Amino acid sequence: RQLEKAADVKEKEGDFLASAKLLLSASLPLVASQLVTDYNIKKPFDMLEDIARSLEKGGAFDKASDLLLRIEQPNEAVHALVRGEKHQQAIALARIHTPERVEALEDELRNKSVARSGSDAGEDQLVTASRINREPLATKA
Repeated sequence: RQLEKAADVKEKEGDFLASAKLLLSASLPLVASQLVTDYNIKKPFDMLEDIARSLEKGGAFDKASDLLLRIEQPNEAVHALVRGEKHQQAIALARIHTPERVEALEDELRNKSVARSGSDAGEDQLVTASRINREPLATKA
């Protein structure tokens, strides 16, 4: 809570970078991202990347993608959406910013989908097998 208060003071003083760093240290990447957006901060690049990574860790893949776009990292913005399993959004973004990668991205996502479907089927088989293995024990009891 102290870091958040210090960030408020720094923001009021006009030291937006220090405020954003404090918010990030306080594990408040959404607030830091909003501050960066409100004040159109585009540097330092590594701090903005840290905010984007923290957003992803918190599950805010859309916000991370938006921030990465603001710092002109369209490939990373697309990958943030892919990591968040927002595949349609990732493809739409790729069509706008990296059209040469759309086909490869669609193939990659299709392969992931097929692999996931295969593992889901494998999990279903394991569940079924474990039920079959328990049934004889249940009937003996």
